Amino acid sequence: MPLSEQEWTLVRCLVVDHLVATANPYAVLQMYFPDEVDSWRVTPVASDNADTLVNQAKAAGLAGAAPLAIRLLDTLSGLNEIQVLPEIHKLTAYVERLRAEKAALEHDDPYTACVLTGSGEVFIDRQPVRASIRQLVDPPSGVPEPLVLRVTGENAAGKSYTFSLLQHLSERCGLQPARVIVGKTSTAEDVLRDLAVRIAQPGARPDPVDDPTKRLRYWALWLVEQARRSSPTRPWWFVIDQCNDLDAGSEVVELIAQLAIAIAEITPAPTERRPRLVLLGYGDELADLPLPPKQIHPDEVRRASETDVEAFFTQFFREATKRKAGSAALDEALLGKHVAVAVEQVIREAQNAERAGGSYMRALSRSAEGALDVFAA
Repeated sequence: MPLSEQEWTLVRCLVVDHLVATANPYAVLQMYFPDEVDSWRVTPVASDNADTLVNQAKAAGLAGAAPLAIRLLDTLSGLNEIQVLPEIHKLTAYVERLRAEKAALEHDDPYTACVLTGSGEVFIDRQPVRASIRQLVDPPSGVPEPLVLRVTGENAAGKSYTFSLLQHLSERCGLQPARVIVGKTSTAEDVLRDLAVRIAQPGARPDPVDDPTKRLRYWALWLVEQARRSSPTRPWWFVIDQCNDLDAGSEVVELIAQLAIAIAEITPAPTERRPRLVLLGYGDELADLPLPPKQIHPDEVRRASETDVEAFFTQFFREATKRKAGSAALDEALLGKHVAVAVEQVIREAQNAERAGGSYMRALSRSAEGALDVFAA
């Protein structure tokens, strides 16, 4: 989102003073935001309602035909009492920036990115994972809705790096990834607490359940319900990372199963999108998930090959050269030389790092990012 927290603070002040400072804030919000207001907690306190509206606008992102953030700023800009204020010029600029950002997001296919937005991390190959995420975001018609992405593969192949791609896609594709990293000593309560911090309203906690056979089921239902309440149109994706470190008998494995069931049992409202479950490193040694196979997308990742690295640099250099040169013809021979030099350097540095006991894929990524910096300079 291209607005800073300071700029959103100005928007919030305008909402408090000129939109919800009324005896019937629900009626006002229903007039301007009829598709969303019933899922919000509307109170007699203007500041609370402003917090809800602004937080929902920020969380919803810029995906879809009419993003809430743009509609909110358009609504404020159209109010007569705001149009005579000096702040109207800032508000107009904010709307223009949001529209420009939305247009930029829609121009390129975010799923094919080789450098991730914001972080600048390189993302080499992973075509099956990209395709699976696309189907989880926008399920094809006529087939069971996919609910789970299960990523497996050898150690240090880049399973956890899937989360970086989800973060990159978050704004453009209208999803919100919430990750918890698990291990041998992790408990179900650890997972509950870590996810609740990200998705639940401040202070919200599940009721205590003494019966351990019922507790995990209740916690899963509670987490899914909190996710639905906090963001029905921009769904939360529960990301459980490093599942390969879990013992087969861990209660975390059972909580994962209960989360899958709770997501599958949802009957979504017309404008609602279901949460998703992403399991990184969830191998065959762990219990099968209690869902039909067609609702689970399995992907096995491998470490990038020299061919993958060559394809990455070819794509990046081609796109970067076109942006700089415009419609001018590409010098394919020169492009090929740049690619060959970059590939040789990056592979050599990754191999050297592996011989020294380091991670091949981490070294490959760092070296590739360095090569891109040299090219940009």
